[in-house]
Amino acid sequence: MSAIRTLHLALLLTSPGLAAAQAPAVNIQQTSEVVTGRISDQNNTPVANVLVAVENTFYSALSDAEGRFSLRIRLDGPEPARLVLTRAGFTSQVFELPRQGAGQELQLVLAAAGAADRGEVTTAASRKPENVLRVPVTLDHVGEQRLADSPTPEVYGTLTHLKSVDGNAASMLLTNLSTRGFNALQTTRTLQLVDYVDVQSPSLSANLGNLQGLPEIDIAGVDVLHGPASALYGVNALSGVVLINSKDAFQYPGLAVEIRGGSRSMLQGQLRYAQRLGDKLALKVTGSAFQANDWLAASDEAQSLLVDPTNNSRQDVRGYNAVNRYGDIGNTFRSGALAGQTIYMPGWTEKEIVARDDRARNFRLNPSLAYLLTPRVKALYEYRFTRSDAAFQSASRFRVKQADTHLHHLELNGGSWFLRAYSSQDQGGDTYDMSLLGAYMQTSVDPRTGPAQLSYAQQYFGIYEQVYTQFLTASPGNVTGAHQAAKSATASLQLTPGAEEFNAVRSRVAGTSLPGQGARIDAASSIRNVSGQYTVPVRFADVLVGAEYRQFRLGSEGGNLFAQSSPEEKIRNYQYSGYGQATRTLLDRHLRLALAARVDAFRNFNTVVSPRASAVVSAGEQRQHNFRGSLGQAYSAPTQLYQYSRLDVGQAILLGNVGRGFDGYSLDVLTPGVDPATTLVRLDALDLERVQTAEVGYHGLLGQRLTLDVSYYYNHYRNLVGIRNLISKTDGSRPSPAELATLNQPGSPVRVVQTAYSISGTTGSGGAVADLTLAIAKPLAVNANYTYSFLDETPAGELSYFNTPKHKYNLGLRGETGRLRYSMDYRWVQGFRYETPFALGNVPTYSSLDASVAYTLGKSGLTLRGGGTNLADVHQVQIYGGPDLGRQVYMGLRLEVR
Repeated sequence: MSAIRTLHLALLLTSPGLAAAQAPAVNIQQTSEVVTGRISDQNNTPVANVLVAVENTFYSALSDAEGRFSLRIRLDGPEPARLVLTRAGFTSQVFELPRQGAGQELQLVLAAAGAADRGEVTTAASRKPENVLRVPVTLDHVGEQRLADSPTPEVYGTLTHLKSVDGNAASMLLTNLSTRGFNALQTTRTLQLVDYVDVQSPSLSANLGNLQGLPEIDIAGVDVLHGPASALYGVNALSGVVLINSKDAFQYPGLAVEIRGGSRSMLQGQLRYAQRLGDKLALKVTGSAFQANDWLAASDEAQSLLVDPTNNSRQDVRGYNAVNRYGDIGNTFRSGALAGQTIYMPGWTEKEIVARDDRARNFRLNPSLAYLLTPRVKALYEYRFTRSDAAFQSASRFRVKQADTHLHHLELNGGSWFLRAYSSQDQGGDTYDMSLLGAYMQTSVDPRTGPAQLSYAQQYFGIYEQVYTQFLTASPGNVTGAHQAAKSATASLQLTPGAEEFNAVRSRVAGTSLPGQGARIDAASSIRNVSGQYTVPVRFADVLVGAEYRQFRLGSEGGNLFAQSSPEEKIRNYQYSGYGQATRTLLDRHLRLALAARVDAFRNFNTVVSPRASAVVSAGEQRQHNFRGSLGQAYSAPTQLYQYSRLDVGQAILLGNVGRGFDGYSLDVLTPGVDPATTLVRLDALDLERVQTAEVGYHGLLGQRLTLDVSYYYNHYRNLVGIRNLISKTDGSRPSPAELATLNQPGSPVRVVQTAYSISGTTGSGGAVADLTLAIAKPLAVNANYTYSFLDETPAGELSYFNTPKHKYNLGLRGETGRLRYSMDYRWVQGFRYETPFALGNVPTYSSLDASVAYTLGKSGLTLRGGGTNLADVHQVQIYGGPDLGRQVYMGLRLEVR
């Protein structure tokens, strides 16, 4: 065997890729279809996880822990084969393989990346590969290693450490993300994708964190695109995009298994297996299972009067409607000794009402097959199944229980083009509304009342009034004493949590979806999506065009969630879109201009255009100083629930608003003596939310070790969606004064209506962000980021739903030494006002100290991991009406075999 030839290639190029004429030839002495090699750095240390790809094809391999790879290549093709080597921290390089040579093991040496080329490339900002330093908008790229060493039990918790990202934890596994204000549990304005597939719940039109996404063991990286991005991503990208990328079965073969255990009885297992079956076929199976004692909300503060206009104070002897008590229904007496007063039943805490449904669970299974139709065309089919137990919060608190999602994804990818189709269906399982559960338990018939068929509530309020009146008759003027006597007399009428009668009533109400009787939300809706994109070969610019069609089929098995004509008949809604982008590079790659635009057409709204113009000026010899600016316009469509809901909750009905709007009266009309003419309300039908945005920023390297990313933005909004209660007819027309007397009576169309509507007027918001990273050495990197957000005045009398702190910052340390890796993050968030239809109040200032450590046991493939969040166990409520997130710690073991 002849001596191995060593190739020392320390290229100084700063852009990924190398022109064919610049690529040095690899001297192989005989023709062979198998190329093997070893990759090391300039100190002869093996470099693992280098992606070795055959240029312009999907043939690729990943170097192992010893830097070795094996790849089958055709060397007798019409053009010379070229290997493209990429890895973060090294300069991307291209090696040309001659048609004849020896089949020896190649010895390839990668040069460390220059200051302006960290080897990090993203497609998120412009839907084409770009260096992360030179994207035209604010973006965070989080790599595989940082995600693997995450201290949080799920990936979205880690992303809250990024600049300008707001986290919303409704429970242990359900953290949603928002960027740049107007934060919400539903996060309908921030598009969340897995491999460019939307993972929203079709019924809720909301993202459920990563419950329907990927197991963390299969995530190659995450890109967070800050700010409006409708020009390339559509109407739901009003505030940003979170793009999760999976590990390709061809590039990442092998077995990975991880087990974790921790506090709150946490137990988690993950598995990933990928295998090439020949040269063209690859199989991948991933799965995960998680369970723990969930965080439960426990606020006993009084609901805001904007939510419950008749509410009493927390200290009121007559009782009050508490934020996280359920079944504390009120009754306003119209006559008698209690006329004009509202009495509230005690109700139950969240811990009592969910009973044994206090576990956070998630199960995911994701098999897929990839097949190379040609070296340049890959076909993919995958199926994703998820089943989840968690808590969700929007217009109420929901207990998501055994909720399933089925997703089918089919794709053809030709490198410069793709065709993608997917279908996602959700099934609500035994999910229920906690507020409805408590209310309908109280209005259930007490079997002890015999033929009278009185409910628990009727008995409670009847006896309360009777005892109160008798006490005042005996002791005139002693109002407080009368209320205390009435409360004492009715105490036994409250169902006792855990008792046999309580459990029977709870089980019956939670298990039915009959309007006016049950709390079960048995959603059954689907999304069907088809899209394609093509890179147009033109001289003057890089041009891409794309199109997309999306259809919603909305319904619930009991017909109690949407305005269906029958439970079997689905509501169909749709939208279709076309987009394009042209990019031109000038001045020896020191100036890049881009213009993008998207046209969206809808069933219920007018056609709109979302343009974006951007420029990036790259200064310095290595283009290490990058100044960016962009102008754009973006849109957001109201959720499907806002458009089509019909949920009767007894005392009120939730209705969609895509018709004529609603005319009616404010709830003040119920106050005795108020003239109805002074309480008139008009709510316009829903329209698209609109924003015009401007942003400037800088992302660059100050020296060899310091990276700075700063930006300032301003957004001008119109037609923001609000939520309002009013008294109206169910067809949206205003009742006559005489008809008001039939409010909520059986068969009457006059109801208390809660609906979404488009707020007239405009408002603006903006902010500034700074992110600084100092890479002192491999054992230590320091990061700090700060976010400032502000909101202009909103239209008088309207809620803003901004839900964003004015100031927040993150401090982080991470590093690697030998076999040990570690990270530590401290997050501080200033208190702020939080507004939702469920509850309105103040989120207090909170902080969190999170840390992780990982130790690799030699070459065994075993890694010991440990981590924890909120290690100081301080008070941390991220959403008003949500849980207090205490300390969570874990230990685990990961095995990787390739």
